[in-house]
Amino acid sequence: GIDLLISGIGVNGHIAFNEPGSALESRTRIVELEDSTIELMKTSFSPPELPRKAITMGLATILEARRILLLASGSRKAQILARALTGEITTDVPASALRLHSNLTVIADEEAAAIYRRNSVDKPESIG
Repeated sequence: GIDLLISGIGVNGHIAFNEPGSALESRTRIVELEDSTIELMKTSFSPPELPRKAITMGLATILEARRILLLASGSRKAQILARALTGEITTDVPASALRLHSNLTVIADEEAAAIYRRNSVDKPESIG
């Protein structure tokens, strides 16, 4: 199995192209990408080359890794990171499923962590 899984978080809460609505039981598969994800790829691909599909490991496969490292940077990720770490665990925010893992590490810059830090200052039970 996977020893260390490293993933970023998308502005819609996707991880490893597990877009909102991905089942917690999902496995490696080909997925249709959300328009918001495709839009962000315009910096890396020209419009005729923009991928509409991707291969993903699936949330169940990801959660079988021994360790998970989630990376987030920039103010555009602040709201979704806070929601993933403190909101309901839901398929609407696939990254929230990572909280089910016993060995999750989150590394975020100041901008990405801003809302989470502001909302969790006096909550010792929250993820820190």
